[in-house]
Amino acid sequence: CGATGHPDAELRVHPEPVEALQHIRAVSVAAGCLYTLVLDADGRVHITGSLGGDTFGLDDYLVRYGGARTLDGLGGARAVLLAAGTSHALVVTEDNAVHVVGEGHSGALGQGPIRTACNAPSHLSSPDLVRKRTMAIAAGREHSIIVADDG
Repeated sequence: CGATGHPDAELRVHPEPVEALQHIRAVSVAAGCLYTLVLDADGRVHITGSLGGDTFGLDDYLVRYGGARTLDGLGGARAVLLAAGTSHALVVTEDNAVHVVGEGHSGALGQGPIRTACNAPSHLSSPDLVRKRTMAIAAGREHSIIVADDG
């Protein structure tokens, strides 16, 4: 129900604008299992869909039924890349910080196997990313991938 931001679970066979996102200029999107991330021209990340409780620190009801929320917690920096996994997401900001949020099954958040959830964006620090530029990111069911400028 509502993975794209429409307020109902009706099947749509043709593209339709998402009313909750009509006020933004989208420049990139990423689709998770039951949610969608939208990056706008101002570097804000909007979330819509059925997130299942408090997955990203948002009230699920507001997002599920035709709403969209802005992802807070990026330290005021503009987002430039985003990726959506089954129930976790990655966001890279203009200062090259990689942020993770959501469920961390099997270490998907890159913060070790013990951390199973992150309900607000958390900066991912890794010695392997020091002095490297993030070029691409991807998220799967239980894993995340970061491609740095050195390949």
